[in-house]
Amino acid sequence: MAFDWVCLNETAPENTSSLLSMLSTLSTSAKLDPNSRAFAYGDGFFTTIGVMHGKLLWQPYHAKRLTHHAHALHITLTDGQDATLWQHAQTLARQIEHGIIKVIVTRPIQAVRGYGFSTEPTDNKAQIWLGSKPTDPLVDLDDFSLNNSCNNLYNNAKLADYLGINTDNNPLPLMQPAITAVCLDARLSSHSPPLAGLKTLNRLDNVLASGELNAKRHAQPEQHFSEGLVRDLAGNWVEGTMSNVFYRLQDDLGEGLSNMWYTPPIVSAGVAGVMRSVLMNTCKQAKLPCVERPLTDADLPNLQALFFCNAVRGVVPVKTLTFSDENIGFDVV
Repeated sequence: MAFDWVCLNETAPENTSSLLSMLSTLSTSAKLDPNSRAFAYGDGFFTTIGVMHGKLLWQPYHAKRLTHHAHALHITLTDGQDATLWQHAQTLARQIEHGIIKVIVTRPIQAVRGYGFSTEPTDNKAQIWLGSKPTDPLVDLDDFSLNNSCNNLYNNAKLADYLGINTDNNPLPLMQPAITAVCLDARLSSHSPPLAGLKTLNRLDNVLASGELNAKRHAQPEQHFSEGLVRDLAGNWVEGTMSNVFYRLQDDLGEGLSNMWYTPPIVSAGVAGVMRSVLMNTCKQAKLPCVERPLTDADLPNLQALFFCNAVRGVVPVKTLTFSDENIGFDVV
């Protein structure tokens, strides 16, 4: 099922009935202009938000991403636009109950020819697209209860046990059933600041990596590959096709390596994901070591655990990772 899209303006109706009427009108009139810089140059960014019980999951983290990305790309996101965006998003979340909300922010069409853009902030006022898609509940509802105060979910003991933390009633991400993953040949291109780590509209690296993953699924259907691990140009494993990655190492050398989680640094390749930030903060609050460390080929035979994560699915443990026709198995909850 495709997303239903609306294009937002800055002024939102004050009452819910008028807002719903506006959303209905916009959804039928919103059209993509081929002159759009999003269409022509990928000049913008996006974030994808999970919805459970009509609530936006991890909204403060997504809001921080939008502010950070707009500043990095010199796109003007006003306080009025920000308020309108979240009012609309919350209304759509209540409408779909369970599903996904996607926010796309792009630079408006410029008077300047070609790739260039005006130096005036008013000429770079954000154009905002809001997409919604209802789905089945993102997890088994029997395993979770909603914390209405912060729009997050308390997990049952499974994720706390898997991560090795005492939650102390702190909200935890969703947790999915364990999957089988495969190491891919695709590589992510490098970006220097300010583009490093951004979730821009330029996602061809991920498109090609996902294409390779689909090809492997068709060639080896018995493997049931659900995600693929992708390298950077230096040969380090950085992330999945649509997710970040965390891992643990076996303590064969007695160096205490098994007592902490690692995640590859997002320096020049990959996306600094919302769920990656959530988990790093969760580990910090629980006083569980979580260190940024490159993941190399030499580490793969020494892996104790590995999981993917993103803002919609939460934590996705890996039970088997295929590398060069060798299967590396992990114990999972």
